[in-house]
Amino acid sequence: MLVVVGAAVLLVAAALFVAFGPAASNRGRATSAPSRNAAAPAAVVTAGSTGQVSSAARYFLDRYELPSGRVVRWDQGGDTVSEGEAYAMLLSVASNDRQRFNAAWSWTSAHLLLPSGLLAWHWAKGQVIGTEPAADADVDAAYALELGARRFGERSDLLAAATMASAIVTNESIATASGRVLVAGPWAFGPPAYVNPSYASPAELAALGPLVTDPQDFTALAQGSRALVGQLLAAATLPPDWVQLSGTPPAATEPVAVAPPGQEANDEYGFDAVRLPIRWGASCDASDRHAAAMLWPSLSRNTRGGRATVDLTLTGTRGPGAQESPVGLVAAAAAGWAAGHRGDALQLLARAQAANRSHPTYFASAWVALGRMFLETHQLGTCGAA
Repeated sequence: MLVVVGAAVLLVAAALFVAFGPAASNRGRATSAPSRNAAAPAAVVTAGSTGQVSSAARYFLDRYELPSGRVVRWDQGGDTVSEGEAYAMLLSVASNDRQRFNAAWSWTSAHLLLPSGLLAWHWAKGQVIGTEPAADADVDAAYALELGARRFGERSDLLAAATMASAIVTNESIATASGRVLVAGPWAFGPPAYVNPSYASPAELAALGPLVTDPQDFTALAQGSRALVGQLLAAATLPPDWVQLSGTPPAATEPVAVAPPGQEANDEYGFDAVRLPIRWGASCDASDRHAAAMLWPSLSRNTRGGRATVDLTLTGTRGPGAQESPVGLVAAAAAGWAAGHRGDALQLLARAQAANRSHPTYFASAWVALGRMFLETHQLGTCGAA
């Protein structure tokens, strides 16, 4: 079902914008941006190394965001996905780089924005080839727009954030026995419903609440996400990439770890799940940080000897499919940060950044930069540096 944004949402967004102050400009949809060799302004960092944090963000933006604002996955065929555009928007607003932020959102709104207010997930060879939205990209993009509206004073960005936030509630959330949960996208309602636990950031969901007519919608989403993750961590050492919920309404009391349709089923802590401790470890909510801290004993064991492991079993062991990636180190760093092991976390983040520079990938570059921003600064609205 597609959402129709009514006057109430626009009034909510307009009222919030008045609180931010008058608009700084009447920006259009120009697609100019700095050259790939230009340096973005450094973020204000309150912990860790200013140079390392800002350089990680510049590395991703310089390497993967074109002057047009399109984010290219060079190591995956040169395509573009909505999550990548959202990552660029988050990192550019965190770096106070208005030009790059404008470029990323301009390209995204011109090529990926759907009538529902959500984003088509996949673009390649000059056209959209996957129209289904992905909830993580939608939440990240809406949150980036909300941050950008406050940072740069753009009313149009606030209205876009409000539209997207309303569409997320309508098209990408479902009531379960344990509360409202973010499903993977409009395709994932089921039955059975498919949930990717790493898609939900309670901090971002809470920030989007004031943009919609009923802020309790996002309060319920954040609470339901916490309940689901709590159940997952009570049943296993590590969270899975995917969860399947069944029943009417779907029951989250006994989730089953599965892959979405069309993929081989697995119950691993893989390249999706690694994002959960990063998102939760930087939260301002103590219960979120506690959930991330619970992963530290297992993840710290799996980073010894220079290893950065992903695709672990849910018991935390290294199975035959385990592999090394810098994102494994970033996830472990986030868990350590939440557990109070800040020195260990900073060392892991530095190792992750160095490993990615040696063998860079789009995904690792994004999450090395985002991990450092989330944990070591206040630039993305988190409490990581506190």
